[in-house]
Amino acid sequence: MKTLSLSEVAERLDVSVRTVEVWISTGELRALNASRNPNSRKPRLRVRPVDLETFEAGREIQTAQKRTRRVSVPREIPRYV
Repeated sequence: MKTLSLSEVAERLDVSVRTVEVWISTGELRALNASRNPNSRKPRLRVRPVDLETFEAGREIQTAQKRTRRVSVPREIPRYV
């Protein structure tokens, strides 16, 4: 399974790497620490494609249904003579 780097995720979503880091730190986007030492000061964060798809699905905006307008019925205009 290929994982994505933070820069790849940022490029795909057209945001900065810092924004991706914030999403990970707040728990909005799941990531794994792929560094050799799990307790290292600088984790090597990677994002699984399935986690990115879940994140994107949660951020999807539902478009509102188009309202139908009432059709005005032409009324008879009184004629004055």
